[in-house]
Amino acid sequence: MVGSVQALHHRGRTAGVEAVESASSAAAGATRPGAGESIGASRPTGSRTTGTGGPATVTGGPATATAASDPEQDGSPADETTRPRAGSVPERGDGRLTVVPVPEDPSPRTSGRLVRYTVEVEGGLGVDASEVARTVQRVLLDRRGWQDVDGVRFVNVGPEEAAGGEPVDIRVTLASPSLTDRLCAPLKTLSQVSCWNGGRSVLNLRRWLLGDDSYGEDVARYRVYQVNHEVGHG
Repeated sequence: MVGSVQALHHRGRTAGVEAVESASSAAAGATRPGAGESIGASRPTGSRTTGTGGPATVTGGPATATAASDPEQDGSPADETTRPRAGSVPERGDGRLTVVPVPEDPSPRTSGRLVRYTVEVEGGLGVDASEVARTVQRVLLDRRGWQDVDGVRFVNVGPEEAAGGEPVDIRVTLASPSLTDRLCAPLKTLSQVSCWNGGRSVLNLRRWLLGDDSYGEDVARYRVYQVNHEVGHG
């Protein structure tokens, strides 16, 4: 892992296709895809948007946490998500993370390396936390995702289990731009981009709501890429 973020251009391994993942030079470390690339599970290689050391912490502590639109093409829903105006994205929430329950997996895997994950959402963002959890789960369990590519099986750790000290391997965290900067430090996300840092896949709310120019208005499709990319660093 690297302690600083540089603009990068690297080639990733994808389930069935090869994808080019390029960083946004404007943000000096954007996890920004190239126009027209696949958003299936692709392993980031070369320089990473990662940092060294243990998990980042939040001042005051978390609330309950210890710490193309074709569905056949990319796993996103057929309907596109409407993009809000850039000015409507809150710069900060309340700084407190809550573990959100996900729906029960109807067909849980019984083989593969166990990877335990939580979905955490910062308070005060004005998003539907349940929908965030469903989206993350749908991406992680998709047959074209990391489970088949890396031979793993994702098992969710719910709020009660997390509060009871159940081990967690990956914390998928939706955070405001301000909290993203704190959770990603010493990486310089500049309130613009997402990161992987200390066992956390930090999803920047700005990207979650606005997507990326490479995906046009299709924010739902960009979210598939966002989750796959950051979890892929783990």
